[in-house]
Amino acid sequence: MIADKPAPVAPILKMVIGGEQVSAADGATFDVFSPVDGVTIARVPSGSTEDVDRAVAAAQQAFEGEWHTWSQTHRGRALGRLARLIRDHLEELAATESRNMGKPISSARWEIGAVADVMEYYAGAANKLMGETIPVSKPGFDFTLRERSVSWA
Repeated sequence: MIADKPAPVAPILKMVIGGEQVSAADGATFDVFSPVDGVTIARVPSGSTEDVDRAVAAAQQAFEGEWHTWSQTHRGRALGRLARLIRDHLEELAATESRNMGKPISSARWEIGAVADVMEYYAGAANKLMGETIPVSKPGFDFTLRERSVSWA
């Protein structure tokens, strides 16, 4: 008779805030269970309002830093790099998604590929957005869409 193998040790994961992997501010965690067999597949931080505030502050700092000065082309290249990273790690990401959701690996592969497709689309569109903005009296953003007439002879 073959003895049962011990369950694999679930990884303890962290959140990413401000480009750094961090635990929840209060150290709280929770287990993520596979819907297929109920095995714990990871232990993750249980974010609190303090963690949300840290994340929002980090995002605001990032936006006020270098990001908002980037040209559309530079932003497009960054999105392109993200798409390549997703594709480079497609199998790992798909396996994680399959375990987490209990779905077939083929479905998870398709979904992760679709995420890369979306990033590639926006990478290509980043420097192709054109148009005019019209000043408005209230704070905000206003834009005009113009349709081009096409004649078919």
